[in-house]
Amino acid sequence: MAGRTNTYNLMEFYNNITKRHPLRYGHQFTIEFQGDSLGKFTGAFGPSNSGDVIDNITYYVQSSNIPQVDINSVKVSFYSAGFEVPGVIKYPEQWSVKILLDQDLYQYKRLQSWQEAISNYRLSGGGNKVIPNVIAKVNLLDSTMQHVIKTYIMEGVWIESLGEVKFEYKEGDTIMQSCDCTFTMQYWYEEDTEGDPLRA
Repeated sequence: MAGRTNTYNLMEFYNNITKRHPLRYGHQFTIEFQGDSLGKFTGAFGPSNSGDVIDNITYYVQSSNIPQVDINSVKVSFYSAGFEVPGVIKYPEQWSVKILLDQDLYQYKRLQSWQEAISNYRLSGGGNKVIPNVIAKVNLLDSTMQHVIKTYIMEGVWIESLGEVKFEYKEGDTIMQSCDCTFTMQYWYEEDTEGDPLRA
């Protein structure tokens, strides 16, 4: 008896998968900067929890990461043996994101005004020298990119360095301009399961 042969159209197979159950290519996400200090010190950002795209940079972040957290080890001697026990938790000091720039560099100017509010020659090197009341929410989205499945909170965020913007004419080039931003933060946590460890 001859064996039965099944014929599949590979393109149709993948089209059916993506139409019925959209795949997650990497992690689709949004980032929101919220906090009273944004508008108070810069006057350039909208109110906290603003849903208007003009008043936040939620939709302009191209790439980011969840920082690594380490626990130091401590050596404890017991008789003639040495043991390693957990020490102090160590949070990273910096958090990097790549932000897409609009045509008139409006988002870049707002980030620059935030940076200048911290330190500027017009203020004799002064400015906001306290931990700002600003958080950054990293929201991981589901495959439909409509619902948040997990949120990470970066506490006490302020912009440390604003990357360079390169201007170079290339015929037929359609790549969007972006810049690398480095933020300093105090610590981070997962919003849904843990909550703020310092406000327990």
